[in-house]
Amino acid sequence: VHTLAQVITDEGTSQIELADLSQSGAGFVHDGLLEVGKELELVLAGDIRRKAIVRWARGNRGGLWLTQPLDRTDLESIRR
Repeated sequence: VHTLAQVITDEGTSQIELADLSQSGAGFVHDGLLEVGKELELVLAGDIRRKAIVRWARGNRGGLWLTQPLDRTDLESIRR
């Protein structure tokens, strides 16, 4: 998956590029401002929203853990 998603934090809203996506997490590319442990809301295609926590970050890449897994149907709709 290479798609844009929106990230909402206490500091505001920004965009990240998702490099991969599974039911419970996502790899992303960003501007380097998302730090490990940061809680956020991830807004995916089709206005699918999930709370997430930054699990790791190195440079401009990182990984998110979704606190509520995505359904398989959500994954399919995002893929399209």
